[in-house]
Amino acid sequence: MKKYSTPISILIGSMVIGLSIYFGLTYEVRADFKQCIKNFTAKYSDMDNKKIIKLCDNLRVLNK
Repeated sequence: MKKYSTPISILIGSMVIGLSIYFGLTYEVRADFKQCIKNFTAKYSDMDNKKIIKLCDNLRVLNK
């Protein structure tokens, strides 16, 4: 077991660091997307949630 502890800890550590970097870099995009969904849900309460998510996704693509 001692032979495997170092590679496993390196693997787990690199995955934690990678996820931290990913979530840190995409925080603004995810927050804007969540706010878009919140705004359109309040404005169009009769629309389906899937349509609102698709609308916000299309708006995000158009703003690039």
